[in-house]
Amino acid sequence: MTPQTPQPDVNQQRTPSHQAPIRSSPPSSGFRIPLNGTCALPPRELTGEPPIMIGDWPIYFGSAIFDKSVHPGKVEPKCEGPPCSVVLDGDIIYHSGRYDLLPFDPDTMEFVCTSEGRIPAGRRPVKGGYEADGMPLYHGIVTHHAHDTKHRIPGETSPRLHGCVYWQKVRLQEVCARREMIAIIFPFRWFCVFALTMTTPSSPTLTTARR
Repeated sequence: MTPQTPQPDVNQQRTPSHQAPIRSSPPSSGFRIPLNGTCALPPRELTGEPPIMIGDWPIYFGSAIFDKSVHPGKVEPKCEGPPCSVVLDGDIIYHSGRYDLLPFDPDTMEFVCTSEGRIPAGRRPVKGGYEADGMPLYHGIVTHHAHDTKHRIPGETSPRLHGCVYWQKVRLQEVCARREMIAIIFPFRWFCVFALTMTTPSSPTLTTARR
């Protein structure tokens, strides 16, 4: 019998249910809201404030659920088509199937710098998904520079990627630099880390949790 490759705790069997996250010890992938590409997003009371605003364009963290993999990406409520987009096999996919929205709580999450995919000591990453071979994937954030402006954009990252893959409009980009992690503060010394990356080649970002 071929051994099963362990995979991150991202539930693929859920159906959309606009229920508020329960405040208790979190699963390895954090508390999420299950949705699909055709249903309306829940109210702001459940999603929380968007972690990223580009003008009046809100962006949330999300994970798209496929048959053999789950990919972290971004959720854009004002998008004309499916709001969740990810990178799959080098292509930008606007996912019409099942996905999870990850609410960002500024009271319990923070961005922590790291590099080369390393997870800072005392931090535990919150899984955003996994590749078909079981490689874990985390949420990344990149600081995108365009002309005289700059703003943060979610992407996907992993220690094996040594950087962050992100997309702006229809252009796929890869950034190998310092990263940020989002940290969630929980009791019992349980740490959750969301890997987030900055777009400057000199400084990417990961997300981690405090003690």
